[in-house]
Amino acid sequence: MTIHRIVSKEVRRSIEGADLRSLRDIWANVETDLPPESLKDIQAFITNFESHTGVRYDLWLSSLDPVVKALGYDMHAYSLGEASDDNKQLEANVHDAPIAWVVALVPSITQLPPETPIIWTRGLLLDGTWRADSPYGTWGGHMLFTSGATKTFGKQISGIMKWGTQIPTTDIREALPPGTRIGEYVLSAQIIERIRQQRLLVRLGALGGVLLVGTLCAWTSFGRRHWLTLLIIGWTAVYQWWLVQQ
Repeated sequence: MTIHRIVSKEVRRSIEGADLRSLRDIWANVETDLPPESLKDIQAFITNFESHTGVRYDLWLSSLDPVVKALGYDMHAYSLGEASDDNKQLEANVHDAPIAWVVALVPSITQLPPETPIIWTRGLLLDGTWRADSPYGTWGGHMLFTSGATKTFGKQISGIMKWGTQIPTTDIREALPPGTRIGEYVLSAQIIERIRQQRLLVRLGALGGVLLVGTLCAWTSFGRRHWLTLLIIGWTAVYQWWLVQQ
């Protein structure tokens, strides 16, 4: 991975975290208009949210999400909100979209304490770490609170308190009002496997590049006599590593 790509990822993550803040204000303005069925699941919430606001569809997606690549999903094919006059089409669009955020499906965010988390990056586990198939992988994620503040976490969240207490927790469910439903895009087993295979190919490609450079160096240093032996040993090691990853 080049320095340019690393910097681009950092910039993209920062932009998505900043964009998240705008969702809080929009939600607060329309929360009384959202029907009870919007609290059913993430698709129902976004469908109703979009039909009342028409916000930019890409606020709910991430260009870094491995699911986007695994599905071959075109983030620019249409706006989730462009069919706001046709709820059936809007529902279909939302159903097919790999939503990058998880939403606490509460009836009112303005009635909650300011430190209550309401939206966070998909893939957060109960131990406070992130799944490899989350939008940013195990790098971490963002979290939006009812106050409008956002926080970016690394590999594990911290500073989150159990509901109504000052007791820290890594289980996001414990930070929400009792009985709160959590809306999250669920990945199928096929998509999870496809993401795993794509990451294996990337790692194998990187290892292959390292071995190629090593082989050329060995050729230069030791001559033709030993390079083939070193190449066989190197690729045997790669194959053994690949078997372990399966």
